[in-house]
Amino acid sequence: MGDDRFSVITIRDISMRKVSEQKIIESHELLEERVRVRTLTLTNEINHLNGTELELTQAFQNIKVANWAISQFLTNMSHELRTPLNCVIGFSKMVITEVYGPIGNAKYADYIKDIHMSGTPLLSVKSDILDVSKIELGELELE
Repeated sequence: MGDDRFSVITIRDISMRKVSEQKIIESHELLEERVRVRTLTLTNEINHLNGTELELTQAFQNIKVANWAISQFLTNMSHELRTPLNCVIGFSKMVITEVYGPIGNAKYADYIKDIHMSGTPLLSVKSDILDVSKIELGELELE
């Protein structure tokens, strides 16, 4: 045997592999860009929704305050109306029943009956308004 040396050379065309690798890199970069853009879009949408939620929460609080103020107003007005109405109804009843003597004119008797009959339903309406206000304020429980 002598000095026989031999070499094996393998040549392989990797140009398609390099093209594929480049396409994978480009696809990866495109995908990364799409993810970045979509993440930015979603972040903006979330920020917008958070802002809208905050506005709605504030509006709801304002409505609650306004409803409370209305209920307070109705309660106060009902109390302010009660005393004069009670006086009108009470005194008209006294005159109708002629507690301090007879009414000299029959026309006045008719008028005082009208006054009494008009005041009584107002007192009932006032009581209903007061009850609704108390319910809204949580001061009255329904049975």
